[in-house]
Amino acid sequence: MIEVEKRFKITPEKAKEIESRFDNWSSYKLIDLVFGPTGETSVITHGWIIRLRKKDEKVMLQYKEAKNKDMTEWEELSLQIDDIKTASVILTKMGLTHGVVIDRLRKTVKTDKFEIVLDDIFLMGNYVEIEKLDESQNFGDIIEFLGLDVNDEALPYGLAMSKLLIEKPEFRKDIDKYFQNM
Repeated sequence: MIEVEKRFKITPEKAKEIESRFDNWSSYKLIDLVFGPTGETSVITHGWIIRLRKKDEKVMLQYKEAKNKDMTEWEELSLQIDDIKTASVILTKMGLTHGVVIDRLRKTVKTDKFEIVLDDIFLMGNYVEIEKLDESQNFGDIIEFLGLDVNDEALPYGLAMSKLLIEKPEFRKDIDKYFQNM
């Protein structure tokens, strides 16, 4: 499946403003543990990652590969598994390195054309993500409706977290501790 999405770093106030524009939000905890040949730089150096995703009690093993240079289109393959801790050990024994943790409280709402996601992410703050549900749609109208600036488009979460770890290496201990305490 190919996903086409854009995301923007926003303030907590902007998140509340966007949330007030729609009814019927779903809210849940979502955790991604990201692995690759070179840890947090895998998506840059190899163009793909393996992700363990936990939503509530459901755990997915996912392969995610960038399909274009600006990383707005992704191929994603998924398989449900039973145990995130064992899967993490298996991936490590296969030679993959844990890279980043993206632990967030997620709120989602769907229109007929887009899925709108508000994320409050551990170490990173607030984001809005917009995913096309119909490939023929243009992002321009929804970006304008949400009051976002196209110049404020953010990196994919894994890349943003990787950049954060490079700029603030002290956060690496928080990520390592997270993996140790799973």
